[in-house]
Amino acid sequence: DLKLDIFVPVLKRIICRVESLRSIKRFQKTGIEGWFKVEIVAALDTRIQSLNNKGPDILFDDNTELEIKAATDFNKSYFINDPIQKYGCPCLFLGDGTKRSILEEKLDENIEIVAYEIISDDENDWLLGLVKKKVPVLDIGHYFSLLTTQSLFSGRIKAGGCPNVIYFLINSKY
Repeated sequence: DLKLDIFVPVLKRIICRVESLRSIKRFQKTGIEGWFKVEIVAALDTRIQSLNNKGPDILFDDNTELEIKAATDFNKSYFINDPIQKYGCPCLFLGDGTKRSILEEKLDENIEIVAYEIISDDENDWLLGLVKKKVPVLDIGHYFSLLTTQSLFSGRIKAGGCPNVIYFLINSKY
């Protein structure tokens, strides 16, 4: 679960370390991904399999990929739209929390907000968020019927094929 396994531990860690963000805030449009990556690794430790400089930034032990974005401002395109379109994996971001309404305004219909929280360093508000690509809602009844019909007439799907597909749809990590 992205919210419980990634967002919540990172949120707890950032809350404990938020005072270190106070001084950097005066430098507008400054990237702080290096600091953010250090705190994510500290929060998620052994779950992280690798850190990458190209492609999604983090690979977890269950092969989940995660892009990260962090800056002293909040640019919705840079933080949300671009990473989802470019990599298709979830994106964890940290930025200026004073205009949090921008987060939900005109959100691309293919993007879902998993979680977000406003954190204060006593002088500034910061927005920590996690977004992902929406999984299209399937009509499982129709899909099951289609698979059953196909298996009866073509013999391509062996017994047990449909339950495995339904299991996958229900238990998909995205």
